[in-house]
Amino acid sequence: MPRLFWYMSVSGSVLLLSYFVFGKNDSVGILSNLFPLFVALYNLYLDFKNRNGGTARA
Repeated sequence: MPRLFWYMSVSGSVLLLSYFVFGKNDSVGILSNLFPLFVALYNLYLDFKNRNGGTARA
């Protein structure tokens, strides 16, 4: 996957999370957007670690 995909996923999750926190105040929406945010951040971490010469374990 291109790195831009993970950046867009993180930004979309943050925008939706802020909408559910400040706009609707909905706990289900908050929880449903936290998991994809962590997944995208973890994939960005693995991408940086892999492309910068580090060894990433799957």
